[in-house]
Amino acid sequence: MEVIKRSKTNSVESLLSAIEKFNDALATQGDTDAIEELKKASKMLRESRFDSAEFKQALDLIKAAFEEHELEAYTFKPKTEGSWGPNELLYVTSTQVLSLLKRFSD
Repeated sequence: MEVIKRSKTNSVESLLSAIEKFNDALATQGDTDAIEELKKASKMLRESRFDSAEFKQALDLIKAAFEEHELEAYTFKPKTEGSWGPNELLYVTSTQVLSLLKRFSD
C-alpha cells in the first residue's frame, strides 16, 4: 500500500474551506469578532507564500482567535445523541480547523 501525503497547497485550500464553514457555524452564535479575525487570517493565507512571515502570522492569528474568543470550547464533543444541530456543526468545523492548523506546526 502506498501512502500519498497531502501537498501544502491542498492543506491550505482545506484549511481555508474549513475556516469558511466554521465562520458560518459561528455566525449562528453571533461571534462576529472571532469571525472577523478568522476572515483576516484567511485573507493573509490566500495572499502569502508558505515560507513567508505573513503566512506564519496568519497561522498565529488563527491560534490567537481560538484562545482569545474561547473557540476551543466548541472542540468538545456535544453530549446529545441522535440529533444533528448547531452544536454538532460547531464541534465538527472547529476540530477540523485545529486539525488542519496542526499540519503546519509540524
